Amino acid sequence: MSCELCILEIKTTVYYDGDYFIILDCKDCLIPMAVWKRHKMKISKQGEYVMREMLKIKAKEFYGNTNFYIDVIQRKVLDHLHWHAREYEVRPKWIQERESVDEG
Repeated sequence: MSCELCILEIKTTVYYDGDYFIILDCKDCLIPMAVWKRHKMKISKQGEYVMREMLKIKAKEFYGNTNFYIDVIQRKVLDHLHWHAREYEVRPKWIQERESVDEG
């Protein structure tokens, strides 16, 4: 079985394509997403830092003055590290439900 995040056959807008990760629009939600190119869930702290900072830069360009956050919850693909930059005002229902459970 092939991994759609490893292959990335369907490419949308690509903001950054480096040796270790790529930042592009998610094909499902059309918002900036960072994908680690190797098939793994744990990366070094340095790798996390660089990927998060690059995603923040691209998300600021994408959203302008709108507040956003980096969503690191793996929802659909559970065995391949990827993060989304989401607007605060447009949190998906499953995140809102999780937040209420986590806070309660």
